Formats: sequence, C-alpha cells, structure tokens
Amino acid sequence: MRNSSARSIRIALAIYLTKLRQGISNSVLATIFRLGDKRLVSHILQQVRQHLKSNFVSQHLGFIDITREEVLTHHQTTIANKLLTSQSDQVCVAIDGTYMYIQKSSNNTFQRRTYSMHKHHNLLKPMIITTTDGYILSVLGPYFADYKNNDASIIKYCLMNNEQDMLSWFKDDDIMIVDRGFGDSITSMKTLGFIPAMPEFLNGKKQLSTEEANKTRCVTKTRWVIESATLNIDDGENIAIKMLEQLTKENVLDKRLNELEKQKALKWKKHGGIFCLFPSLTSNDIENITFGSYQIHRAKSYIQEHLKTSYYNPDELTFEVESPEDFDGLVRARFQSAHSNSKSYISTIQFDTNNTNEPIQGWCCTCTVGLRVVGCCSHICALLWHLGVNRGIITNATNPLLVSNFMNLIEDSMAFSDIDNDSDDDNNIKYSLTDNFTGTSDDEQTHSETE
Repeated sequence: MRNSSARSIRIALAIYLTKLRQGISNSVLATIFRLGDKRLVSHILQQVRQHLKSNFVSQHLGFIDITREEVLTHHQTTIANKLLTSQSDQVCVAIDGTYMYIQKSSNNTFQRRTYSMHKHHNLLKPMIITTTDGYILSVLGPYFADYKNNDASIIKYCLMNNEQDMLSWFKDDDIMIVDRGFGDSITSMKTLGFIPAMPEFLNGKKQLSTEEANKTRCVTKTRWVIESATLNIDDGENIAIKMLEQLTKENVLDKRLNELEKQKALKWKKHGGIFCLFPSLTSNDIENITFGSYQIHRAKSYIQEHLKTSYYNPDELTFEVESPEDFDGLVRARFQSAHSNSKSYISTIQFDTNNTNEPIQGWCCTCTVGLRVVGCCSHICALLWHLGVNRGIITNATNPLLVSNFMNLIEDSMAFSDIDNDSDDDNNIKYSLTDNFTGTSDDEQTHSETE
C-alpha cells in the first residue's frame, strides 16, 4: 500500500480503525478526515482491508503464527501458572466475545440478526482468544449478534467445527478462562479434554460461600489481563503464593458476627469515621490485602458517595461508620450499591491497633463476593482506604470537572414521579439480564465488564 494525493497510509489506517471502533457512516468519516465523498472512504476501507488481510493478518494472527512453546515461555504469566496449572506444559488462554458496531440495514433479516438486545445497537461479534498477558492468539468469526449467538453457542460452534484447526493446537488439560456467559459451553470444553476456569454461579443464593468467592477471585485475577500483565515475575509469584495460602481458609469474622448476632450481643453506634481509632495503613498495605489495584480504583467512588452532610455542622461532610458499644476492634459501614437504589451492603472489619505486623485481623461484607479472604471486595477496600490511609479526613475536592459539580446543574423531577424506586430498573432486572441472571454484586459486575 502506498501514499496517495488523497490520503497517506497513516490516514487510511486511521479511517479503517475509526470505522471498526465507532461504526459511523462513510459520509461522516469523509467529513472528519476531510475527504471528497463517501465513495472515496469506501474505496480506502476496501484497500486497507485487503492489504491487512494479505500482508498482516496471515503473518501475525492465528494459531499457525505462534507455537505452544513460545506461549509458555513468553506469554503465560506467573500468576496464571501458579493459580491454575498443575503441569508445566498446560497453556492458559482467556476467551471472550467482543463487538464491532455496524450501521442499520434495510434488509430486514440482516437487521434482526445483527441487532444486539444487550448493546441496543447493530453489531457483529468476533470471538477473541488471548494469552494471559494479552497477546492475541486468534480472532474467530465474526458472528451475528442476536440471541442465538451468545458467547456459549459461539465457542461451542468453534470447538465442534474445529475453527482454524484450533483442536490441533490445543492439548488435553489446557486451561480455558471464561466468564459466566460461557456457562452452557462448559460441558463441551470438558468433553474435548479442556479444563474451564469460570467464576462461580450464585444458583439462587444471595451470596457466594467463602470457598466459592475465593475460587472466583483466583479466576478473575488471571482473567483481568491488564492487572496480570503489569506484574513482574517476582511480584506475580509472591502474590500467587499468598492467594493460594488463603484459598482454603474460612471467614472467621463472619462466623463470629453470626454468633454474636444470635446472642444479640452487638449494639452498634453511629459516629464519624474521623473519630475511629483505626490502624494507620499505606497504599501498599491495601494492595497486599486486595492482591491488586482494581478494588482500590473502585473504592474511591464508594467513599465519595458515602460522604454525607454532618449532623452537627451542615457545612461539613462526614463519613459515617458504626462501632459496637461493648466490643473493641470492630467497625462497619453501609455502602450504597453502585447499580441499584434498593440495595446496600454492610462491610465489617476487625482490627487490632496493638498488632503492628498484622493490624487488620479480618473482614466480611454482605455483597455477593463479600465472604472471600483471597483479597476483599471494593466495599471493604473503601472502608480500609478511608479509615487507614485517609485517616478519616475528608478533603474538599476542587477539580471543576468533577461529576458532582455537573449534577448540580441538572434538574430532577423525582419529587413529582409516580414510579417507586423499586419498580425502576433498580430492581436488578437490567443487570441480571446482562450477567446471565447471576445477580452479581457491584464488585463482581464491574470487574467482569473490564476483566
């Protein structure tokens, strides 16, 4: 491909990538890139597609481009090896569907087959297979976006039809890391000799058990490619060892709280977080508890929402926590769900200010994954961060681009609404549908969308 008077190679590739990412019309692309008309855009797109297919894709994409030995040596993270494999020759791959936006079609059949009820847009779905450090092994498809083409049916189709001769590349006992959307394909994977690694289902329960939540965290730790790939070898190995040490442990604090609740021995009293005698923590201390940075990123949003106007001074904000009157070393807070107005979660932490080596003794939360001891949920992290790192001090944000500043400019007609809070999409129907009716918590749901 060569530069021309109408466009350079760089501009041509930018047009193609913009088309894939945004799915906007050729007329709009012509305006954005200052081209003559949409026919020229169509011609450029065809040129780029042909040259990529003949000169790039054939050499850099697909199972024939890389051997299993290269993947094991250069593209398999230490975290994945430690947490998921039992043999040195097991390959771990992450499988997930993605999408490419396309325009509406005047052909009714094509319009129906490409319309996604989940994204509310016309799109096509490629299936991406990557190593645990993010290296793209292959892209299968694209496939239609209707309800018949969900992630589970697509990967079953690929396996049963041996797409791109993938069964010759994979070997028995290879690990396939997937999300809950692949639940219906698990049997097919096992039948072919592969080992699926998938987060646990609730199966009608409100909360995962400690064992289920711990196993789920081990899967999501390897599945979130960004977090796994940024660790060096030593850090990855140390974190994996610590996670495995915690894997079979029970949540002692949860059992203790249940016993005290039965005895009605706990009388919680509300007060500001700044008055809590909590151990001083650093950001590194928090990362050692969470086994990563994801929960810390989410925690700051929960802290911001939890701030309320002080009862004693209307001009000040307070971070409200609760402590039992007759028991030292316990503190809890109620966090609003990020996705539902009708849900809140109680996060409880046990601490010991006299223990400098291990001041945080335990934690539990009422969210879906709140009982895990392999790391903690974002709600627990928010409480740890504000009381331990911020020391309960609230700083007034001065950034003019904060969302809270824009919210003050938007009118709210809720006072005249006849719709109850619980009858809105806050009843979790919206989120259940997008997550295969698993009812995931804020921590799990948001992670699954990035991880």
